[in-house]
Amino acid sequence: MASINTAIQNPAFAVAFFGAFFSLTGAALYSFANGLESAFPVSLAWAFYTATLVITFTVNIPLTTD
Repeated sequence: MASINTAIQNPAFAVAFFGAFFSLTGAALYSFANGLESAFPVSLAWAFYTATLVITFTVNIPLTTD
């Protein structure tokens, strides 16, 4: 698993991995700012994705670094 973690640490992976987070953040802010009906579902998707990132960084990654 450590070799996989090393292999995927590149700019293309970073753009794909964090791009979704920043895209959802922008979509949520845009929806709220413009009073769109999509504000709640987009914000919920952002919250779930953020929770996934937090769990990944705090639980899963430390398990694979041994």
